[in-house]
Amino acid sequence: MRLTVQEEGPVVMDRGINSNFANQPQPANQNFDRLGVTSRPQVDQAGFRQDQFEASARIELNLRPNRTVWTSGLTFALVFASFLMRMENICAEAPAPADEAQIQYFEKHIRPIFVDRCQKCHGSAKQEGGLRLDSREGALKGGDTGPGVTPGDLANSLIVSAVKRDGDFAMPPDKPLAPEEVDHISTWVQQGAIWPGKGPALTSATSPEAFAKARQSHWAFQPVRHRELPAVKDGTWSQNFVDQFILSKLEAKGLAPAAPADKRILLKRVTIDLIGLPPTLAEIQDFESDTSPDA
Repeated sequence: MRLTVQEEGPVVMDRGINSNFANQPQPANQNFDRLGVTSRPQVDQAGFRQDQFEASARIELNLRPNRTVWTSGLTFALVFASFLMRMENICAEAPAPADEAQIQYFEKHIRPIFVDRCQKCHGSAKQEGGLRLDSREGALKGGDTGPGVTPGDLANSLIVSAVKRDGDFAMPPDKPLAPEEVDHISTWVQQGAIWPGKGPALTSATSPEAFAKARQSHWAFQPVRHRELPAVKDGTWSQNFVDQFILSKLEAKGLAPAAPADKRILLKRVTIDLIGLPPTLAEIQDFESDTSPDA
């Protein structure tokens, strides 16, 4: 089989192959600028040369325009077939695109159940039965007894059977889910088990009970309190009470505040923050020559 490249650029074959180029014409005008393969010339008993090429991961040919490469039809067929198989696997593994309604359904009804009722025993710290329910990948993979979720198939989703408590497992073991929560999980699985994002899900508590408990200790929900200003050695540096807290920590570490920035540095900070570019020479000269107090 003959492969002719009309435009300059890489031709990439992305799967490992082993192929023999035996008794094939090798034109003088072929150009293998970068061939990520290993060539082992051999001569058979009849005196013909056989070139064995082996590639374990990636073959990349940079071919110049109007150059011709002779290769075996079997090699090309194997590479093309492996490419199609790879694309089929990628399409099979990727979940169907989720619309906004499905994402909202998961965030409102499914994630709170997994976080509050499941991840204590099936999360990042602990995986009873080898099951993790802090990511879609973990839910699909399941645990020691098989896949936990089969999208669109309630009968073959062990999680559905467990929360319904009509099979070999009854989960959660301490207290059954409310009927509406069971219905939510069944609906979620039936609709394709959409789980936005990749990797472990967020583990923040979202149920009213968990939220009420978390706000008792989280700093953002603590009432404002009057704090005494800390004592500092340098009483001239602070311009407000926040500076005094900063200076107190610096002095505790044996550090001193940095010197104030000059006008050129201040202008550079402003222009980069606002427009992403440093100031021009004219802008610098104009600003440095401005002696007004609000410059």
